[in-house]
Amino acid sequence: MAADTSRTSNMSGTDFFATQKILARTEESLHEYQAELELQNQALRTAQVETRVALGRYRALFETLPLPALVLDAHGLLQEANTAALIFFGFKQHRQAMNHSVFRLLGMSEDVRLAQTLKEVTAERQQVLRDWVIRDAQGIEHTVEGHVSVLNATFHLDGHRLLLLLDRSDQAHREREGQIFQALLDNANALIYAFDRDGRCVLANAHLAKVLERTTDKLIGSARQEWLNSTELQLQVQNDHQVFINQRPITVDETLQLRGGLKRHFVSHKFPLKDGCGRVFAVAGISTEVTAQRQMEQRLQWAMAVFNQGSEGVLICDERNSIVQVNSAFQRITGYSEDQVMGRNPSLMASGRHDLAFYRQFWHELVAYGHWEGEIWNRRKDGAVYPQWLRVSRVSKQGSLPGSFVGVFSDLSIRKASEEEIERLAFYDLLTNTPNRHLLRDRLEQAIRVGTRERTQFAVLFLDLDHFKEVNDVHGHDVGDEVLIEVSQRLQAALRAQDTVCRQGGDEFILLLCPIDQPGAQICVQKLLTAMAQPFLTTQGELKLSASIGVAMFPDDARSVQTLMRNADSAMYEAKHNGRNNYSFFSADMAQQSALRVAIERSLRSAVGTDELTLHFQPKLDLSSGALLGAEALLRWNSPTLGIMAPDTFIPVAEESGLIVPLGTWVLEQALAQIKAWHASGMGWLQVSVNVSAGQFWKQDLPELVANRLRASSVPAAMLDLELTERVAMVNPQEGVLICQRLKRLGVSLSMDDFGTGYSSLSYLSRLPMDVLKIDQSFVQRLGDDQHDAQIVRSVVQLAHSLNLRTVAEGVETTEQHRFLQTLGCDQGQGYLFARPLPASAFAQWWQEHLARSLLQPFS
Repeated sequence: MAADTSRTSNMSGTDFFATQKILARTEESLHEYQAELELQNQALRTAQVETRVALGRYRALFETLPLPALVLDAHGLLQEANTAALIFFGFKQHRQAMNHSVFRLLGMSEDVRLAQTLKEVTAERQQVLRDWVIRDAQGIEHTVEGHVSVLNATFHLDGHRLLLLLDRSDQAHREREGQIFQALLDNANALIYAFDRDGRCVLANAHLAKVLERTTDKLIGSARQEWLNSTELQLQVQNDHQVFINQRPITVDETLQLRGGLKRHFVSHKFPLKDGCGRVFAVAGISTEVTAQRQMEQRLQWAMAVFNQGSEGVLICDERNSIVQVNSAFQRITGYSEDQVMGRNPSLMASGRHDLAFYRQFWHELVAYGHWEGEIWNRRKDGAVYPQWLRVSRVSKQGSLPGSFVGVFSDLSIRKASEEEIERLAFYDLLTNTPNRHLLRDRLEQAIRVGTRERTQFAVLFLDLDHFKEVNDVHGHDVGDEVLIEVSQRLQAALRAQDTVCRQGGDEFILLLCPIDQPGAQICVQKLLTAMAQPFLTTQGELKLSASIGVAMFPDDARSVQTLMRNADSAMYEAKHNGRNNYSFFSADMAQQSALRVAIERSLRSAVGTDELTLHFQPKLDLSSGALLGAEALLRWNSPTLGIMAPDTFIPVAEESGLIVPLGTWVLEQALAQIKAWHASGMGWLQVSVNVSAGQFWKQDLPELVANRLRASSVPAAMLDLELTERVAMVNPQEGVLICQRLKRLGVSLSMDDFGTGYSSLSYLSRLPMDVLKIDQSFVQRLGDDQHDAQIVRSVVQLAHSLNLRTVAEGVETTEQHRFLQTLGCDQGQGYLFARPLPASAFAQWWQEHLARSLLQPFS
């Protein structure tokens, strides 16, 4: 100090003041520095306070983290651990965790992955370890995410790492459940799906996508109508709607039509999906395919249908030969119900017709060859014994399925009845149940063989009902069938058991009398005629018929089936020609007549409507004054092959063949045309008579036909006279009266032809609206010689006059007959005495000459 003072004392004043200034400035600087330092200290103290606060916050945050948090150094040693980490890893105090290796703590399974993460983490880039499985202090595994970040130097932790462990166990569990659920969905052999209220798919498994040939992604959010047809869509929407409304599961059958037309069948279990509030937001479904089962069920149904609906009986027996199943046909055939035979031996149906040897052979073949087939007789429940055709097969045991015997049988009695029915249809007439022509031919051939070998005789009879066509025409075919059945019964009753009655067709019957000679055949024929003469009682009253029979004898008349039948037919026509209700034995000249009749019918068919047919007219005169009152139109036929044919030759053929109807129409048209032609020529109107056959009268609407033809010809109806025989009108008297009344209302004249030759009822005759009675020429020709005929003519004339009818005598040929008829009071006459039937032109000339003679001399 003394030195300093010395140095100071030695200073000059200038230096001193300079020094003082320096010191003053220095002191000022020191004060400034001290103030700045104080400020810095204050800032430091503030920073320390803030640091302590931040550290406290950090520590509080670190400690209160719900996640395990670890602070690691660069080598993986624990520097800090929060309470959650201590608890998770089982440390009771912080010091126990310090410098603990995280690799040892967390296990070695992830040490490489953790070390690499600790190395690569930077302050700018955080690292995350995902799906990290660690164990806690309890040994429980946790799936965590490890978030690793670098800590800064704020807390002197430069280079340290912060490891946060985020427990993802629940999420992983859910993800595993989801994976398992998806695996179940995708590997399920069923369609699994869900649809919301809008019909959009919200769940679909892989199997559904495969079936629909789509991806799962494309299915989600799509609508069902994109792959369902309208029918399937409607059904599935209805099913889902039911679940939405009722909120209860249902099980339904559904189908899915795939491309190519394949339809697959499913059993769908559908149930509601509900949200947290219990509201149904979708309908889920599990559809199990049952296509194979449905097809199997269908095949089983078909098999059962065949089994139960087949016509053959089926029974199945077990290995002990006890019945285990039968079908409906078995029950129908045997009469046993299923309950009555179940568990019983088929021997309960044994008929007793087969001996022990039969059944031994049956079982021997069934066991040795596995099959037996043959005819067997069994007994129904009602005791009836019947034949079966039985087929039995042995079915061997297969796996768990026991062996069995299957028997299939048909009722031979039914088949035999069918065969008999077929034979009846083939060889018997369906109406009369008598043999038909096929069976007759067989019996005739057999009779010829026997007759030739044993030199015996037999007879073939052709029987035809007289005027049977009128029965059908008037009374209908039902009544006609009644008559035919009764005829067949009478014929069989009149003959022997060995004789054959065959219905040839229509009203023709062929009878085979074997053996028999000609006198015996004649006796049989007379019995048959007597049987046919009895009245037939029908649903429409009593009918009287007769028959004509032709007989041919073997071997005298023929030795072949065809010739015998043809000759018997010829003889029958001869009987008809001789007046019907008669019989005739064949003679050689009948063959020519039969051939002629066939030729007449064939030629007559082609002659209708040609110039082969013409009308001749025979005048009808007043027997007192000789005045021409009318003419009768008579048909004539000049065949280019047969020549001129007499009416009594071709008219019967026309009636039998049905040609009389078109012929009669033609005659009517020609007669009206001629009446009009004569009038047009200035000769005046002349009434013309036209004969009407039974076929015309009953087979067609005769009044309608006449009305149409009159209108077409413009001929006055009074100029037409229709001649009917009393037999025609009396077939059905009531209906006949109605037809005649309709004709009369047209204005035409009606004449009763051949009166007196039949058996008319006078009560019905009085009801017929007739104008004229014609006396048959058979009575006229014998006048003067036969007092009986004269009395008949006198009675007819008196009867006619009492009924206000005119009379016309046919066949007047002599003056004596003319005078006698005048004496009896007959009104008109026609015959050769006055004129033969003449062609139209010749008749016109005769008419003019007759008028001239009438002017010159009186008629006598």
